[in-house]
Amino acid sequence: MTKRIEAGMPLPDDTAQGERSEGSAPLTRNPRFLGYLATRAQSQIGSSITATATPLIAATWMGASATQMGLLVAVPFVSRVAGRLLAAVLAERSRSRVTALAAIEVTSGLCVVAVTLLAVTHDLSMPGLIALVSIIAGLTGAFGSFSAPLVLDLVDPGRLTKANGAMAGVAHLSTIAGPGIFGLLLQFLAMPLVLVVDAISYFVSAFLILPLRQRALPRTQVRVPDPGLQGFRHMFRGDIRIYMAGAALICLINGAVIALLPLYATHDLGLSASAYAVILATGAAGGVIGSATASFWETKLGRNRAAFVAGALATGATGFLAFVDKGLSGALGCGAYELVGSAGGSVFVVLMMSSIPASVPSDAVARSMAVGALVLELGTAIGAAAGGIMGTAAGIRSTVELCLYVAATALLAVALRGGLSAVRSRS
Repeated sequence: MTKRIEAGMPLPDDTAQGERSEGSAPLTRNPRFLGYLATRAQSQIGSSITATATPLIAATWMGASATQMGLLVAVPFVSRVAGRLLAAVLAERSRSRVTALAAIEVTSGLCVVAVTLLAVTHDLSMPGLIALVSIIAGLTGAFGSFSAPLVLDLVDPGRLTKANGAMAGVAHLSTIAGPGIFGLLLQFLAMPLVLVVDAISYFVSAFLILPLRQRALPRTQVRVPDPGLQGFRHMFRGDIRIYMAGAALICLINGAVIALLPLYATHDLGLSASAYAVILATGAAGGVIGSATASFWETKLGRNRAAFVAGALATGATGFLAFVDKGLSGALGCGAYELVGSAGGSVFVVLMMSSIPASVPSDAVARSMAVGALVLELGTAIGAAAGGIMGTAAGIRSTVELCLYVAATALLAVALRGGLSAVRSRS
């Protein structure tokens, strides 16, 4: 349920010179951007708490099956993709984006309240939980589309890179802080009541966003290229298709494991909800480490070799889960899976996205980047659904082991292909 922030490209307007000079100021002296950043930070922390609590509510309070856990991950993924695509059309034409953002936040908050009340009164069913979580995910996707043009309403285009960096840093930190805060709150509150924190953060976000309606930098229409299938075609040609195939495999495997991990950790390995929250925070730390060191990997190993090593870590980390038992080994195995897998996955995604501009025509970069993100999300959703089905049919541990064997087979095939290519080039 984590809310994402993206940036768009406005054009200048001669009617707001004072606001424009504020937008061109350094970010540390731009109160509107700092206010918006603080608003998103508190809301993202709340969403991170809910993202941690929801699968645990399903696994420990509601006795969800492996299939239901898979659906709880897969359906919201699809809903968020659909929400983003549908809202993108409306956002381009909307003259009241800030009002729409506030309405999205309020509606999301009401959905979280509904989950809390139904859980506390024991009226919450798994279909109802999946439906409400999917609605929130769709609204999250819509928020991303409507917020895209807002950032450059607040900052000058020349400050966009730093602004995006600041927002990405806040998003990573929220994924670390959220599970930790959840574990702390769990010492004092029943698990469903912890969700109230997220509901409050949504309402606060809506309240703080509304004043931007009058003070945001003016915008004019931006000409957007017509969408088409060309972006899809370019992403599956040449060297970039190897990255796309690798991304799909990584997401399929990790999607299956992630869907089952709450059940596997709490039931099979006997970990407490608080311990599981700490493990998730470890995964977020791995993502930060991977994102921060991706350029170092590329410099030392070269892009293709670094991507192979990162993919091996992202998928091979499943081995930490396959051969552990209850107790300390289980906790360490889950922590190692999250840390190593998240670090490797983050490096691979950064390298893949960095290779797109050099691999496709300049007029297809934006669509190709969107296709890359779509492959990541849909791959995870399909993997989660498949993991749930296999977990029910064959057992959770057996499914985790199968994911490891699939990863090892794929890595061996890639290594052999690379070795044969090297031999052919020498001969």
